[in-house]
Amino acid sequence: MIKQIVQLLHCFWCGDKLQTAALKAQATTKTACKWYSICRLFCEWSVKSDRSCIGGFGKTVEIDEAVFGQRKYHRGRKKRSIIVVGGIQRQSRIRLKASCSQSRIFLELVSDRSSRTLEAVVVKHVNPRTTIITDCFAGYNALVSHGYRHKTVNHSKNFIDPGTGANTQRIENLWSHLREFLPKRGLRPNKLQSYLYEFVYKRNHSGQFKQFLAEIVTTCLEELSDEENCIDPDYSDDDDDDAVTYDMPE
Repeated sequence: MIKQIVQLLHCFWCGDKLQTAALKAQATTKTACKWYSICRLFCEWSVKSDRSCIGGFGKTVEIDEAVFGQRKYHRGRKKRSIIVVGGIQRQSRIRLKASCSQSRIFLELVSDRSSRTLEAVVVKHVNPRTTIITDCFAGYNALVSHGYRHKTVNHSKNFIDPGTGANTQRIENLWSHLREFLPKRGLRPNKLQSYLYEFVYKRNHSGQFKQFLAEIVTTCLEELSDEENCIDPDYSDDDDDDAVTYDMPE
């Protein structure tokens, strides 16, 4: 029982598809689906509960928006665009040498790109006195009035500002990773937020599977005790040569 659950959690952490997870764990698709849902709910709860901000004095955060749901090459049925605002904190050179962990990020769905909306998102997620780098979109022009140091890069002319060296290469790279992470088909707009929580949690806890395992087990003790709902009745947990084995990443 425990091996099966841990295997499913490990598959979720590694980004395995549902059918692959069920096969690896010798579980039904229904059981795998249930635990994937539990994992996503846990990610949502954890991200919502984390009130800490990124950035701060002497630190730099890149911020940008991305649009999802647009028609490729303007072909096919028109889709409602979904705007996501994201930010990524740059790692200091000292930290880069000491650790290979990912930079902390935030992602938030917004209804528009107005100055009021963008400023509210920045204030919510980024500490004052942070150096913020954006493109030249006018919606960010008032960030200085909120206690931030603001640098811009004009993407119509340069990817890196020749005068200040400002660039948004890290946040652009983050959008690429997010698009690779999201399902290519069948992603409903109302489900996107759940995937964003999952992406943020995994990114901000990169290399911390053991911590994830401990926290989700503690949070879901009631689910773990419900053998009828969690365990495939055809699965045997006997210690034999055919038992499921798994390796915990560091």
